[in-house]
Amino acid sequence: MNWFRVLLDGVMVSAVFNLGVGLCMLIRPAAFTDMYPRDIQRIAPKMTKADRRFEATMLLILYPVLIAWMVLSAQEAGIEGFWPLFWTTYVQMMLVNLGDFFGLDWYFREKMGHRLELPGTEGNELYSRRHWMRKLAIPEHWVMWPLLVCPLVSLLCAWLGGLF
Repeated sequence: MNWFRVLLDGVMVSAVFNLGVGLCMLIRPAAFTDMYPRDIQRIAPKMTKADRRFEATMLLILYPVLIAWMVLSAQEAGIEGFWPLFWTTYVQMMLVNLGDFFGLDWYFREKMGHRLELPGTEGNELYSRRHWMRKLAIPEHWVMWPLLVCPLVSLLCAWLGGLF
């Protein structure tokens, strides 16, 4: 197994995912209300149907592209078998996770600041890095992703890889 290739593909998948999500967040922050900490969700206006449709469309385009990319690149690299494919895609999803944590939740949120605040919540102290990290980013990226999201996506990828 060529780990350099696996890591390079993981970095590219992470870049595509996080740049795509970041761009969509800049275009329409209200469409991502359900991805904000619960304290902010409580005071923010409810998501409109158009916001929900925008978020769903973005996710329905982005996730299948990433899954197909991971499966096809692993097969192109000669990775065969359920468990090798599972662990390959798990590592790549963890790189997506780390890119999301450090790229979107830490750096991007700090640099874009007020542009990502939801209407009606502008200037609220709940957007501070400390609150954001403690209430959302750390539990999501150091518990939920490694234990739930990455294994589920990896199982799907390993299963799809076995079909091809």
